[in-house]
Amino acid sequence: MSRATIELATTATADGLSSIALKICSPPSPIAAAVFAHGGCFSDGCSQSHPAVTEALAGIGIASVSSTYRQGAAHPHPTAQHDLACVAEFARRRWPSLPLGVIGSSSGGWHALALSRTIEGMRFCVALCPVADPLLRAEYLRECVQGTAAVAGWRVCHEPSVAGRMLAKQLGYWGDDESMRAAGEMLLPAHAVPTMLVLGGVDKNVPLRVAEGVQGWAHRTLILGGMGHEIQDAPPAANSWVPDVKAFVASALVGTAAATKGAPCDQEAP
Repeated sequence: MSRATIELATTATADGLSSIALKICSPPSPIAAAVFAHGGCFSDGCSQSHPAVTEALAGIGIASVSSTYRQGAAHPHPTAQHDLACVAEFARRRWPSLPLGVIGSSSGGWHALALSRTIEGMRFCVALCPVADPLLRAEYLRECVQGTAAVAGWRVCHEPSVAGRMLAKQLGYWGDDESMRAAGEMLLPAHAVPTMLVLGGVDKNVPLRVAEGVQGWAHRTLILGGMGHEIQDAPPAANSWVPDVKAFVASALVGTAAATKGAPCDQEAP
């Protein structure tokens, strides 16, 4: 198999006052292109994050553009969405003849799900372990900090110190509970863009309940049992999500994925 080509570039922010670093990962003969939104607790990460994911996408014919979009307390919401919209414009200029979609990991999964609603003409959306409901994730992290997650019904639990750091980063971007509530509610209505969720059955960073609202209307949900948040950083060696994503994107491009909206999820053993 021919290796993907990696290029570095920049594109301007919407106000033209700054630039966004980009990494372009292109297979020899792409069938589609995607904006890739990295994860990082709404605070960390850059255009070089998750290389195994973008290389896996290239392996199934999807060219991608990753970015160092602005986020965190220094660049609160909706800065990241504005920057990612500029990245989408870059992708359209770069691949004008290819269908364009959006793929995101973890916190980037929320951005991907949101972008599929706010940018016209998106052909598919794939969210890996998405923080689909930021407020519910914050409530989970608070329970972990207090040591009450199990009592509150969560099947997994982070160490209090880890949960505290994650919560601080997430709150830095969103600012308050009301902003996080609105972000989750934005994703609840059924949406026409073919959307696939890939979830880890024992994910301590993003428990399954955090994605339940979106799962109710998503066109495909794949739950990898026994696996955690690591699946959003790289495809697992066994029971990889890559073949399922390949099949889903192919169906989206020919218009059959939307016909399966709300289909039951698939759960695979580790």
